[in-house]
Amino acid sequence: MDRKECTDKACPYCEGNDLRLLFAGGYHPFLKDHGPWDLFRCLTCGSLITHPLPTSGQLARLYDSFEGGMIPGIRHIRDAYPLDAWFRQCMEHALRHSGRTKDKDQVFFWTDLGAGAGEMSALMAREFPHARGVAMDVSARPARLDGVDRVDWLRIDPSVDPDPGRKSDLALSITVVEHLPAPDISLRKWLGGLSTGGCLYLTSPRAD
Repeated sequence: MDRKECTDKACPYCEGNDLRLLFAGGYHPFLKDHGPWDLFRCLTCGSLITHPLPTSGQLARLYDSFEGGMIPGIRHIRDAYPLDAWFRQCMEHALRHSGRTKDKDQVFFWTDLGAGAGEMSALMAREFPHARGVAMDVSARPARLDGVDRVDWLRIDPSVDPDPGRKSDLALSITVVEHLPAPDISLRKWLGGLSTGGCLYLTSPRAD
């Protein structure tokens, strides 16, 4: 399904017309002039929808005001209490689903889609020193990856232009898809960027 303009009559994802207005004229709690937006819930598929849909420029400005892809206060909590166990669990689940082992001598190509502060990329670089990875996000290369070999950083929007220049054997996207303006389109692009037998592993909150 192609992305459709959001209206108060149709969901751009499932095309359902049963939308419930939750908030009207809201602004972002951190970037105070980001808005106003009306927030709807689609009662057919559960999606939350802002109307009008933000432009790519508006989203870039919003994320430029963040730190590592997050509101600064949340990023500071993450730095003080790192989610190392969570990222390791995601990595281990991704390896299992892709049919890979924890063999540190493996040679393969991985991508980190929406890498944020680089937690997953740094972990992959430590665990697989002979593999090569590309991390991408709308922000600049995070300090966490300074001096980390075999990890390239692309400052691009992974939801729009996720091409790292080669096919990925393993692509990871950790709590990113719920932020995408058109997840169906982005997911098709991500799947199209996999090598034969490649695996896309992602996490996301439940829609319900």
